[in-house]
Amino acid sequence: DVIFIDYSPQQLVFPIYYYYKDTHPAALPRREMRFQVNIAYFLLPKSRVAYLYDDFTFRQGLEKMRHHGYTAIPVISRNGQYVGTVSEGDFLWRLVGKDAEGAEDSRTMKELEQIHVRDILQTQTYPPVRITVTMDELLDSAMNQNFIPVTDDVGSFIGIVTRKDIIRYFSSERQK
Repeated sequence: DVIFIDYSPQQLVFPIYYYYKDTHPAALPRREMRFQVNIAYFLLPKSRVAYLYDDFTFRQGLEKMRHHGYTAIPVISRNGQYVGTVSEGDFLWRLVGKDAEGAEDSRTMKELEQIHVRDILQTQTYPPVRITVTMDELLDSAMNQNFIPVTDDVGSFIGIVTRKDIIRYFSSERQK
């Protein structure tokens, strides 16, 4: 079995043809072809994405988030692993925490300097996808998230795909 990969950047569609022995993909009937879009085209790379390190203090995280004007931002470890995504709500809930009796307990910024971003992360609120994900799976993730963090095979953060780009893709596909 041989897999022949051909792509057309003009169409932004990456067809993957499966064929056997010496058969050329063009000779195959349409039903034997499976089209799959490579999400790397939609990827906003890590170098162009604002993110926080998990060891940033509460204040550093809040200031960077405010500076960029985001409502949620990816969090990575110093070795590049995706840790999670922190939102404005996560900061707000930590700012107005609860004491031992359950009563609201406002904290000063000085007290918040002792708290790190990793301490306020909610578990898997923005689960990442791997670069090999299909567009249908990406669409499912986009239903609940403004952006989808993308990781490589070892869990390193490599960028994000925005919901806007996914909607734009499916809208153009529907018009064809």
